Amino acid sequence: MPRKLSDDPEKRRLQIFRRIYTHWFEWQCLVEQEQLHFIEVEGETIYFHDLLVGLDKLPPRQKEAFIIHILHGIPEREASKLMGTSWVSLVGQYSSAGLKKMVASYDALNNPEGKSNDAESVQSSAQGSAHQE
Repeated sequence: MPRKLSDDPEKRRLQIFRRIYTHWFEWQCLVEQEQLHFIEVEGETIYFHDLLVGLDKLPPRQKEAFIIHILHGIPEREASKLMGTSWVSLVGQYSSAGLKKMVASYDALNNPEGKSNDAESVQSSAQGSAHQE
């Protein structure tokens, strides 16, 4: 059973996007079969083709952690070995910071006026999160 979503709107949005990104490869198969190009989540339309818009803007370690840990769903301990570090907590820090920046990039593309989805608060918290290598 999945964890309960947070009552805090910003945390809830990040949790929702984390779940979406975790199932990105399954969704990609549906897109390739012309079955599903967008989903509705809590009244918001999420577009598949826009989800990875910020990936190339992530710092290298955040990008690596995001792809390995969030997109591929590899546990932090195993991901840390793949990333060549013994610091398991770094994977979580890098992937969380990357997630915040990915959501901010998605929001900037799909909601350029910043209407009611807290893109600015997600972006500002992403700027202060996790040190970058």
